[in-house]
Amino acid sequence: MFHYEKERGAPSFSIGFPEASSLEESIELRRSGDSGKGWEKVDLTAIGIGRLFCYRQIRTSEPVTFITEPSEPVVCLRFHLEGKSHLGYLGKGNHLEQKTKSNYFFWQGEKQVEHKPAGGQHTLVELYVRPENLSHLANRKVVMDIIDQSLTQKCGPIDQYEFDVPDELINYMREMTVEIDETKVSVERFHHLFDSLILMCLGEQVDVGPRFDRQDEEQIAQEKASEEDLHYLPDPEVKNILDELEGASRLALSTQFYELMDKIEEHKQLIQEEK
Repeated sequence: MFHYEKERGAPSFSIGFPEASSLEESIELRRSGDSGKGWEKVDLTAIGIGRLFCYRQIRTSEPVTFITEPSEPVVCLRFHLEGKSHLGYLGKGNHLEQKTKSNYFFWQGEKQVEHKPAGGQHTLVELYVRPENLSHLANRKVVMDIIDQSLTQKCGPIDQYEFDVPDELINYMREMTVEIDETKVSVERFHHLFDSLILMCLGEQVDVGPRFDRQDEEQIAQEKASEEDLHYLPDPEVKNILDELEGASRLALSTQFYELMDKIEEHKQLIQEEK
């Protein structure tokens, strides 16, 4: 995936999907920043197997055009969370006006996409995925339609599937970004977060589950609760005796212990005599 400022003509970063063998337990994470005349941006990029997540912030002070060029055919899910911009395939004209809190889900193929942000601050979230990595979601009509397009067309209409972005979805994306940035996210967990975001866009309720580090906290809490369950709980009579002994010195405890032992021996002798 290449992303560069048009007038500059040089990539500001280039990334591709690693093969399964190159990812062991956790995802590949990259943080980068770049700037040019009238613009600057920072990126957080996470890469799994056939899936790429990018959280991007851009600030512009004059007109500028960015171009996204896939290094291989991809499906794109693009969120515009802050600011306004125009979006369209390179050389096609008739660019769409993408407003704040909107997103497009489309088959991009290998086509270059132009992004023309208006002046000011912009926040974007972009997901790129190989079509075959959506096959397990193909029982959803929208996903199946996009997969069909990937088999028959070079690219699909950008605005065919446009969704509003409610606040709860924005909150989820923020939590997802923080989790990716702050914890060691496994490949399996990343794929689950990625797929959950797609399903939420389609209006489905998804159980994302706790973050990995919060899972550890929950496990500790459960173990602590289990330990508390094993604590000795005396009956009322024994508790009264223990309360009386609380705070006693070692000498006093020893004296009472031997007195009790003497009483036990006396009791044993009485039992034997009765026999």
